[in-house]
Amino acid sequence: MQEIYFDRKGNSHKKSTSSKVKNRVSAYGIFKKEDKILLIMNNWSTKFELPGGGKKKSETLLGCLKREFKEETGFIPTKIIKTPLEVIKSNFYADDLNQYFKSKMYFFKIEEVKETKSKTDKSEIKKVVFLPLEMISRKNVKENQVNFILNKKN
Repeated sequence: MQEIYFDRKGNSHKKSTSSKVKNRVSAYGIFKKEDKILLIMNNWSTKFELPGGGKKKSETLLGCLKREFKEETGFIPTKIIKTPLEVIKSNFYADDLNQYFKSKMYFFKIEEVKETKSKTDKSEIKKVVFLPLEMISRKNVKENQVNFILNKKN
């Protein structure tokens, strides 16, 4: 039976038996301010998601989170709960790399951030918003993150 993999846009892909699969580890941060969650929208998507991304071989998981969070939002996490709130495993197809991955996504609670003067990469990030909790739904937030966000809203 062919395994199904999902790309960054949410499209499904059937992996051929000859395609190689690599492991991918990524870190994402959930930061709540009042009753709003900090989310980003990538240029290739129409849905919001938590800031974060893939870990480089040379960095720690928390180092990855800090780098990705700053690059995507312009905020530097200054207080992170070091135990992940959740770890989600999925089949991911990187359509930009033509590569299949067994993905392990770590989600961390960020309690404090510091704003920087650095700008987000406009070639990657379309929007950075604080979205009210009551506006978060399957219609506007990435499928593999919406349940996590709504379950961790406190």
